[in-house]
Amino acid sequence: MSHTLIPIPGGGTILDDRPIVEVVSKRYELVQLVIKYHSCYSDEGSRMGELTFKDVFQYRWTYDEIDYNDFESDADDFEFGLIEITNSPYIADILSKSQKYRAGRGLAEQMRFYNVRHFRLGFDEYGCFDIIADDVSVREIETSS
Repeated sequence: MSHTLIPIPGGGTILDDRPIVEVVSKRYELVQLVIKYHSCYSDEGSRMGELTFKDVFQYRWTYDEIDYNDFESDADDFEFGLIEITNSPYIADILSKSQKYRAGRGLAEQMRFYNVRHFRLGFDEYGCFDIIADDVSVREIETSS
């Protein structure tokens, strides 16, 4: 498999092994997943990267010590940062196994309205997130020292 590295604050996640994870749900909308991590430490204070995954269809976290992948084809697609996996076997698997979704429409039909992408976010000594979502926004937040 192949992937594309997506630039994030701090250039990666190596400075943090305890990210803050928040699942945000609103009525009649798909879930958002917000992950914050330390991106910079300095005498003046620190900054955090904030990644907001929008219209999430599926997400999972795998502990750092558990080294397995559902699909061998993307086993080497990992960075201490954010990547987008191209031609994702996860998305193909979801579509092939989907049951009926709202009002009799199949999930595959519903997902056509979105630009569904497979993101992977890795942290040292913590683990890895696989996120199937429509989009991600990236920003940096100033924090106090």
